[in-house]
Amino acid sequence: MSTVKIKEYPDAIWFKTICDCTHNDCTQTIAIEQDKDLNGAITIQLYNNIYLRAYYEKWYKNLWRRIKLAFRILFIGWIEMEGDIILRGEDIKSYFTALETAYTNLQRSTGNDK
Repeated sequence: MSTVKIKEYPDAIWFKTICDCTHNDCTQTIAIEQDKDLNGAITIQLYNNIYLRAYYEKWYKNLWRRIKLAFRILFIGWIEMEGDIILRGEDIKSYFTALETAYTNLQRSTGNDK
């Protein structure tokens, strides 16, 4: 199973998903919480390591791109990036089962099961 529960609280459940590429840095942490301040809304936070990979660029172009991104973070406060995680077969089912289980458990523990 590639998605495993790592922590559980009355209003939050945390999972870790391992990418099919099996690299240690290529995992995703999923935090599923029920926010009482938002009328019991379920929030899902995804944590990934995202790298600037530019094997096709010359080193100085890659460095310049990193400097531009650093300045954007410094002066604007955010950048857009994307990452991915590779799941196959049973791993996909495991991922969705984790989300469904967390939703059901959070609804039950807070008395919002409908």
